[in-house]
Amino acid sequence: MRDMHSGAAVVSWAAIRSMARKVRRAADETFIPPWRASVLDDVVLSRPLNLVFRLLRQRVLIRARLSKVGFGLRKGVTIAIINWNSVDLLRDVLRAIEAFGPPNGMRVEVLVVDNGSVDGSRRYLRAHRARGRLRCLLLPRNVFHGPAMDLAFLLSRTEYVVALDVDAFPVRGDWLETLLGPLENGKYISGAEAARGYVHPCCLAMKTEYFARRRHTFTPHVGTWDPIRLGRDEWDTGESITRREGLARAAPFPRTRVRGPLQLGSVFGGFVYHNGASTRLRSNVLIDGLTNSDAEAAWAEAVAEYLGPSADGKTGAEATRS
Repeated sequence: MRDMHSGAAVVSWAAIRSMARKVRRAADETFIPPWRASVLDDVVLSRPLNLVFRLLRQRVLIRARLSKVGFGLRKGVTIAIINWNSVDLLRDVLRAIEAFGPPNGMRVEVLVVDNGSVDGSRRYLRAHRARGRLRCLLLPRNVFHGPAMDLAFLLSRTEYVVALDVDAFPVRGDWLETLLGPLENGKYISGAEAARGYVHPCCLAMKTEYFARRRHTFTPHVGTWDPIRLGRDEWDTGESITRREGLARAAPFPRTRVRGPLQLGSVFGGFVYHNGASTRLRSNVLIDGLTNSDAEAAWAEAVAEYLGPSADGKTGAEATRS
């Protein structure tokens, strides 16, 4: 029965796309960013999630207006994490968020979007959700990091929202005050400074309403990964946000420490750790000079240094195996 419904949905979507092409007529069917795309563009380019995002943006904007009369977006911050088969890392990240807790008087929610994991992540997240420890959205399949983070930002129920990679965690008690401070003083984006100066989504903060109003996206626009084109007419995950706003409206925090090799074990602004590229290595992406063993060793060292053993004396990886 499920297969029949799935087949009918595919046929219906194909018919809708065919009709949209006729209405739209001849047009270049390449990447069109959300801030320029029409509904027809999203249909023709087969981006059904973008149609959902349109509705969610309006919902955020309505809630932002209602905040003025005591309803809508809450005072506080949502920490948004995208997980894909990384429950061992996720355990440590959530432990760090609890250890380096919320600022005085500020509500903190944790929202985890799971991209169709099969490693025990979903069981772990359901258990934590049942105990009221976090919110989670368990997607039936992997929609990839950018769209999943767009979804998380638009599902935020608070005034501020922070993107935090599943291989990144805070290392200082005032990390949220430091990260959100620039947003309270005229900046529009705040977070870790990546190559080319943009704010990287391993740790990136914005106001929820502003993200929705500007129709920003974390979806990358990368076709060739040619270093000459990156930062010019191709952008990595989240890079378009800084490019559209401009560096004058951003508060990037530079690296204060790097373990290596390459970007493994980076600390930004002295307040957030990122095990750069470790999740890409799990996806069998080849990165010059890096192996999964390098990434695991760097993570274990950082957890030992900043967090120590968990309550049961086990690391995230050991807890997962048990």
